[in-house]
Amino acid sequence: MVGQSLSLALNQVRWLAALLVVVSHIRPLMFVEYGKSDVHHAGWALFYALTGLGRESVVVFFVVSGFLVGGLAMDRYRATGRFSLTDYMVARVSRIHTVLVPALVLGLVLDLLGNRLWADGGLYGQATAAYGITSIPDQVMQQADLPTFLINLFMLHGFVGTTLGSNGPLWSLAYEWWYYILMGLALAAASKRGAARWFAVCGMLAAGAAMPLDMWWAMPQWGVGVALAWALRSLSYRPAWWWAAGSWVAALGASRYLLARGGVDAWPAWGLTAKDMLIACTTGLFLWSCHGRRLTAVRLFGARLHARMADFSYSVYLTHFPMMVFAVSAWTALVQPAIRMQPSVISLACFVAVCLLCLIWGYLCSRVFERHTPSVRRFLQSALSVRRPTAPPVAEPVRMANMESMEPQRRRA
Repeated sequence: MVGQSLSLALNQVRWLAALLVVVSHIRPLMFVEYGKSDVHHAGWALFYALTGLGRESVVVFFVVSGFLVGGLAMDRYRATGRFSLTDYMVARVSRIHTVLVPALVLGLVLDLLGNRLWADGGLYGQATAAYGITSIPDQVMQQADLPTFLINLFMLHGFVGTTLGSNGPLWSLAYEWWYYILMGLALAAASKRGAARWFAVCGMLAAGAAMPLDMWWAMPQWGVGVALAWALRSLSYRPAWWWAAGSWVAALGASRYLLARGGVDAWPAWGLTAKDMLIACTTGLFLWSCHGRRLTAVRLFGARLHARMADFSYSVYLTHFPMMVFAVSAWTALVQPAIRMQPSVISLACFVAVCLLCLIWGYLCSRVFERHTPSVRRFLQSALSVRRPTAPPVAEPVRMANMESMEPQRRRA
């Protein structure tokens, strides 16, 4: 179902969105707001706009995740008529927790060490009150304990408790986890008979009833990815690439402009949801337009580079935030007392240095932990004696082994 062109586009979207997540978190920590800056010209205006696309990147991640997890699982079921909930959950647990467990531990260590060394910087105790930075919890160390660790380990921080320590972006991982659960139960209900079907239906109802309203608001964005998988299999129509790409860029630009003028808090919940759904739909439209086409614009810089960049985007998402808080706190304590700087060549160089540090940290974590995902999956399959389906599997896209989950930054960053 997924050809080389679409696979390449997915890789590009993944790592570019991950990069936008990182810079959208770091820029508000290191630069004054654009309206309070001493420099106003087109170059810096574009810099502030591009480094403010964090919320939009989360929506893109939801669409990609819905396609690669829910959509491809549905497509396999339609092709084979079979679905194993155990096999599905083994794949999800190995994919998510192979990186999540060490990310939680490393993030907690960085928070404890940073609070001990750089507490005077304020980021570990009063980020919102002192600096107006809502993406960092007000009392980081009150959330850095064993109960919160376990809540995050079992993906319950969308229901009870909070994200662990400073790692606020983990909120979106919990959202996706429960979307995975609902999708798996829905496919199990469709494929099973008798008591097993009713068990799956009751599980869906229980999980759906327990999910907070915010999770339901974002679920249609994930569903766009599932709908994209259905469209690729069922429809021969493909939208024109130039029109789809233009619509996507226009939606992203309009979203950034509107949020920059009024801020997230000025929008009602329904307005934010409608805006995010527009981004989700145009993202799906763009990916749909890439299917089955040989596009020079999509093939920019080559497939291998984009695949390698995308391979560690999940680790970057899970690990960058505690490292960012640690690094900026150290910078504030040792070099620059004022946490936010005016736009300049020096401040831009410092910003790039922190970005590179977070990306390198994510890459190292991917090499140490994420690359063992297939081994963890095989171990779980062996431990649970998972029987592989006898029907021939649906062909996998090129370089898709590590492309099944995305996770984004804090929604209100």
